[in-house]
Amino acid sequence: MKIYLKQFVHIALALLIVSGLTGCYGTIHMKEEDSEEKKTIDTQSVKRGQQMYQDQCQACHGESAAGDGEKADQFDPKPANLLKPGLHITTTGLESIVDFPHYSSEAIRRRIRHGAADMPGFKDNFNETEVLDIVNYLKFRQLQAPETEK
Repeated sequence: MKIYLKQFVHIALALLIVSGLTGCYGTIHMKEEDSEEKKTIDTQSVKRGQQMYQDQCQACHGESAAGDGEKADQFDPKPANLLKPGLHITTTGLESIVDFPHYSSEAIRRRIRHGAADMPGFKDNFNETEVLDIVNYLKFRQLQAPETEK
């Protein structure tokens, strides 16, 4: 994937900001999941994840995963658009994950399990297999997004 100068500058600036926020107490990871190997997803897991997403996540994140669910207006900031491309920073505890162009599987997993600044954790709601199923569903949705959203 080519990263153009403007995108590189945005990434570098975001890394600088995050490093300032986390100081010496945190770490920053740059995740990239564009390899064909990582695009292979278990269809049964995706189906289970879709059902769990509809039951547990859709009210806030919406059917489209764009952060426009029926309860979205109750939050400030609003729930994240999980499919929107761009620079995404996930901070859980003392660690930050910087993702481009989409949320990585690890960032989604950590947000579900431990929450983030704008989302509570749900580690008591899902076991690891269920979290993986939701992650696989969202990664599948990312792969199916129209080119303009990638």
